[in-house]
Amino acid sequence: MKHMLDHEPERREEVHTYLDRMEGRVGSTPNQSGLTGGGDATEALAILLGGGKDEEHLNEGYRKLMAVRRRQFTEYLQRLKVVGLDDRIERLPERIRMFLGDIA
Repeated sequence: MKHMLDHEPERREEVHTYLDRMEGRVGSTPNQSGLTGGGDATEALAILLGGGKDEEHLNEGYRKLMAVRRRQFTEYLQRLKVVGLDDRIERLPERIRMFLGDIA
């Protein structure tokens, strides 16, 4: 992507359009981020991360899953910065920004 943007800067908006589409697929709630299919897959990950189905373990699993999501989006932004799309953060949907806290 960096090579393309360096050699075809006129395609920058096209790239942003593709990213808008994909980021738009990210779910609208913290527990359904869309990165794993949302819903059942998200709950299954929370159970695995928390070590059980009871409320205490499930809550811990969701906390851990949100930490994973935060790291994924932080790394995503770092990759965008490396290819020259550091202005992307301004275009992120709010439902992604919520994972980033003070970064966004």
